[in-house]
Amino acid sequence: MYSTTFHTSPISIMKTSKRKIWSCHVYYDNKKKETKITFEKVNINKESKQESTQEIANHLSEKIITNPNQYLWGYDRFKHSK
Repeated sequence: MYSTTFHTSPISIMKTSKRKIWSCHVYYDNKKKETKITFEKVNINKESKQESTQEIANHLSEKIITNPNQYLWGYDRFKHSK
């Protein structure tokens, strides 16, 4: 799907602790005036850290593409140019 640079710590923790990785998504429905919260298990089917990390990045990318207005864009938010 997409290729990105992403930190591999979640995969290291997953493999060390033998736990699954879950993602939490919060969505506010303006029409219904309600907040929806969903939890999804991120399916990791790869052996290498890089491929597994890419699966996490793809999962998050799909969520952002589906609902971009609900994503908190914070990259470089507090950096100041000199």
